[in-house]
Amino acid sequence: MSLLSSHNPVQYTQKGSKVEQSEVSDPLFRVSDLEIFQIPAFSDRMTRLRSEISPKLLRLGESLIQPLSKLTGEDLYIHLAKHLRRTVNPPVTTWVAFARTKRAYKPTVHFRVALSGEGLRTTVFVEDYAEDKLKFAEALCSNASEISEHLLNHPAIKSYSIPDMVSKADELHIIDLSDRLRKIKSQHAVFGIELAGKKLLKLGEQAIVRSVLKSVKELLPLYNCGLPNSSGS
Repeated sequence: MSLLSSHNPVQYTQKGSKVEQSEVSDPLFRVSDLEIFQIPAFSDRMTRLRSEISPKLLRLGESLIQPLSKLTGEDLYIHLAKHLRRTVNPPVTTWVAFARTKRAYKPTVHFRVALSGEGLRTTVFVEDYAEDKLKFAEALCSNASEISEHLLNHPAIKSYSIPDMVSKADELHIIDLSDRLRKIKSQHAVFGIELAGKKLLKLGEQAIVRSVLKSVKELLPLYNCGLPNSSGS
């Protein structure tokens, strides 16, 4: 099966609909939410993130989980970032993740919908210690031409793994990333699409859901690279 295929296409409401117009007056995130990431003290920022941002991300996750599972063709589970290992430096971003495993999400390729002071970012994430890392690298290499063409046709997708790849998506860069994932223990892979804060602050929950699902659909070929049945071997 081609990495570019999707299981069940999701329909999106067109702009200008009554639903979207009404949501502008009731945005899910507000300026005060983004300003939390400017709080310098660790404990103060964490307290606000947990009390104000985490509930909104969980609410967003609950609205996304069924359509995401349908789109990927898998049973996905919601995971909320807890930042338990942090004790000094406050997080510059926090997220809700979606993975095919219930116990933990970081060992597998997964989707993250992450909020920062800059806005919302939907990503495909492969941790440097993920069990899916080698499989992801192999599939990336085997499908480098196909993936490169997909990235060129979807310029909103950016790679945050290697600086040069933010603006370059040719086949050689894809193969290089694959090689680094296999040889460098600390190398991870992150591909994502951003929703700028200025636009985010105008959107209600359902409009954000549609935006995230649209991003996931574009990122799906990259997510598929990490799956056990991907054509990377």
